[in-house]
Amino acid sequence: MPNANPPIVPTVLLSLATGSLLTYIYLLYQSPPPPSSSDKVDDNQHSSTRVRNTSNSSSIHDYDSDYEKQHIGELPFKPKTPGKSAWPWNKKFYDFANEHSRFGKSGVKEEHLKFESRGMGGSFHFIHFETRHMPSAIDLISSNGLSANIKNMGCTGGGAHKYSEMWSDRVGINMIKQAEMKSLVCGIEFVLKSLVGECFTFKPERIKKNSDEKIKEEEWSRKVQRDSIRDQNTYPYIVVSIGTGVSFIRVDGPGENQFERVTGSTIGGGTYWGLCRLLTDCESFTDVLQLASTGDSSKIDMLVKDIYGSNPAALKKLKLPGEIVASSFGKLASKNNPSDGIDQKDLARAILMMTTNNIAHIAYLTARLYKTSRIYFIGNFLRHNNISCQRLSYSINYWSNNTVEALFLEHEGYLGALGAFLLGQKGEDDSSRKVEKTEKTSRRRSQSAGEALCKEDIENLLKNAKNMKSNEESDDESSIEGEEDGPSFEEQNGRMEVPKVRQRRVTTSYIPNM
Repeated sequence: MPNANPPIVPTVLLSLATGSLLTYIYLLYQSPPPPSSSDKVDDNQHSSTRVRNTSNSSSIHDYDSDYEKQHIGELPFKPKTPGKSAWPWNKKFYDFANEHSRFGKSGVKEEHLKFESRGMGGSFHFIHFETRHMPSAIDLISSNGLSANIKNMGCTGGGAHKYSEMWSDRVGINMIKQAEMKSLVCGIEFVLKSLVGECFTFKPERIKKNSDEKIKEEEWSRKVQRDSIRDQNTYPYIVVSIGTGVSFIRVDGPGENQFERVTGSTIGGGTYWGLCRLLTDCESFTDVLQLASTGDSSKIDMLVKDIYGSNPAALKKLKLPGEIVASSFGKLASKNNPSDGIDQKDLARAILMMTTNNIAHIAYLTARLYKTSRIYFIGNFLRHNNISCQRLSYSINYWSNNTVEALFLEHEGYLGALGAFLLGQKGEDDSSRKVEKTEKTSRRRSQSAGEALCKEDIENLLKNAKNMKSNEESDDESSIEGEEDGPSFEEQNGRMEVPKVRQRRVTTSYIPNM
């Protein structure tokens, strides 16, 4: 009797994104082995099935045709049936991945994020592990013989460069490096256009109609699904990527290069975790989030009602709720001994609120500047961190008077890896394209933290100083560089003392943003 359900033997493709926490994604193509003469398979048997994830995750709907044409149409997402020699290795990898929920010291498979794609003919699975265990992860793949049929892997983040040789030398896998921002935006566009139920926000449990009473932050706990990208009216939108630091990105359209990093902040997940390590006994990020969930930040922060009292008439005149934070950690400033009576759980909560409030305020101002009503918050800082998600939803709604909405994605943390996979299928290493661009940029500007001079400015300054030194004895006042009508270096950058050298006027084309 013919086998109605032949075994699935997938072709394996990998992609990863690295940061302080590495996220790792792999795609298993559901490609059945060639049927024998006595075991015919209906070609439409699997392709006509629309899959809904049974683990309460996102259901899948058809891919956006324009997006598929742009990112998928010319890519090998439906590979040719591999040779017989490849089947054992693919089956081995598939079985190994399906039989385990944890890998090595810190690897965790997030089964609830798994989804299946008809358009790509396979299943997406998601694993994350700590970046410091990268060598162990590579050894795990090598020791189990799982890399025999994997030649290339899309990759983004710092680890794409740091661990490239390690992957190549130990398991023979070539990393196809992709730019971080480009990968991130590509991954976001992919899930927003492809997955039902991917986008959500938080709303109050109850709505107070015809009442001046403000809904309190703790009531913003109801998770509500939101529509994904449907048309051009979705743009522009702001992406706030919260990792160790924070990046704010404006996305203007569906194209690969229709985005720009518009600003950033040094106060992010690294700030929160660093302060918590300093002030609490927590050993992991998960532990400190659990600790914060039981804390009360109002014991640390100074609220509006602590300054103006709880008189409703006074607060109404002020037009501020009494529970609004007036000063993070403000109550400790008035104590003789700030550490007396302070619980670590309250500290953890207060640090979390301070970090989240700062991010929310910058995000709102950025959205207002670029006239958009959508802000997507993503990043490992938000993983299993409903406290911050609810705070962001409440804050954005409050400051914008319900005109801007904080949005979140189910697959946050894995979006860069998804984008690196999609872009990596073209076989182009983005790092090679960066070289020419970097060289051109460096000729225009060389700016890092604490520097406000471009390379051209420095060269002009040194050249001018050299000329002045050679003419110092003759006291030649005519040796002034630059155009006569141009602004002086001192006018642009403030007066700068040059010892033993008479200051001259230097024309530059760059005004630093101090």
